[in-house]
Amino acid sequence: VRLPAPDALAGGPTAVAYSQVLCFGFLSRVDPKKGLDIFLQALSEVSFPFVFKIAGEGEEDYVQTLKALITELQLEPFVEWCGWKEGDEKFFFLENIDVFVLPSHNENFANSVVESLAVGTPVFVSQYVGLADYVDAKKLGWICDTTVDSVVSTLRELADNRQELSRIRSLAPQLIQNDFSKTTLAEKYSHAYKECYR
Repeated sequence: VRLPAPDALAGGPTAVAYSQVLCFGFLSRVDPKKGLDIFLQALSEVSFPFVFKIAGEGEEDYVQTLKALITELQLEPFVEWCGWKEGDEKFFFLENIDVFVLPSHNENFANSVVESLAVGTPVFVSQYVGLADYVDAKKLGWICDTTVDSVVSTLRELADNRQELSRIRSLAPQLIQNDFSKTTLAEKYSHAYKECYR
């Protein structure tokens, strides 16, 4: 996992000033397993103002399917396609959204969850994302099932508790540095290795 250097962040963990319009962001490969169709359908059912920024690429046929769904749901004014991001651009993107979303049907470790939290951005993930238990235990975001109803209800819970965004933004970077730095991970691997051979 590549973590940003602390001095690389434009404004630190309080850089985002929350407005009435919630900015959701997705940064990953655009693929059916990511659950973007479910998230888009859920967005069409909420009443609070939002924008949704999609940073990623995928098979052209599937991208066009999603764009058609966006048109059908009348979400075009609220969805922005940002293209693929990597390196510093990736961290800048993650730092400047309110919530990172990954409502996947199946996801292993999900580096993007760690990278988002490393810059202080709260996460909204499905229970099938590998780090969902960590997010839940540390109270660093919201966990949903991969159904439209579950995503809608969890989005409404998020919108009704926006003070959590500021709390997570202030706490997450240090937690991630503590739990996922190269030194910490090396120590965990070493401990696990020793346990295997006891």
